Amino acid sequence: MACAIQYFAMLGYVVSIPLTDSQDYDIIVDNGKRLFTVQVKTTKHKTRYNRYIVSLKTSYWNRKGNFARACTDMKYDLLFVLTEVGTCYLIPKSDIKTIRNGLVLGNDKNKYKVYQYQQVKI
Repeated sequence: MACAIQYFAMLGYVVSIPLTDSQDYDIIVDNGKRLFTVQVKTTKHKTRYNRYIVSLKTSYWNRKGNFARACTDMKYDLLFVLTEVGTCYLIPKSDIKTIRNGLVLGNDKNKYKVYQYQQVKI
C-alpha cells in the first residue's frame, strides 16, 4: 500500500486511509476535483506465458470466521497493482475483466502502467 500512497502523493493528491479494513477499498485519493476509492493489490505470480496475474479476491476475518470475497463484487473506482519487480498499474474498475477471480497483466494492460518503483538497497 505504501507504493500506492507514494505514487498518488507524488502527483500532489491527498491520500486518506480508512480507520478499519472492512471497506471495499484500501485508500481514498482526492485530486482536488473528485474523490476516488482505490483497491491495492500486489503480485509475484505469473501465468505459464510469463505474464503477471493478480488475485482479485480479498480474505478477511470477522466474528463469524474467515471469508473471501471477489474484488469484482466490491465497490471501488481504481485498482492499483504492484508487481514483484516494481511495475505499477492503475486500472479503472470498469476495464477489469477477470478469469477465475484473477486479472492477467498482459500487453493489453501496458496502457495502465504508471510507475516503476525502484527499491533502494541499504
